[in-house]
Amino acid sequence: MAYISVDLDKETRVAIKEALGDMTGPVDVHIFISENCEYCGEAVKLMRTLRDLSPVEKEEHYLRLHIVKKEENSELFEKFGIKRT
Repeated sequence: MAYISVDLDKETRVAIKEALGDMTGPVDVHIFISENCEYCGEAVKLMRTLRDLSPVEKEEHYLRLHIVKKEENSELFEKFGIKRT
């Protein structure tokens, strides 16, 4: 099984938070995953970390993460031409 480490040290988190601080409004990010994807868990973990570091307004992060599961939303995979995860 492949593994990608997404553990970020404090310095990296601070730098990312600073960079994301330039966001002026919400951004929707869709991540497409499937049950048999070997990297999807780590990709979701990374995106959740980025979301958590993004600015917050009215208790909502500017980076809005949408996790799209193939088994539940195959029509979106087809619509966006996603062949694999």
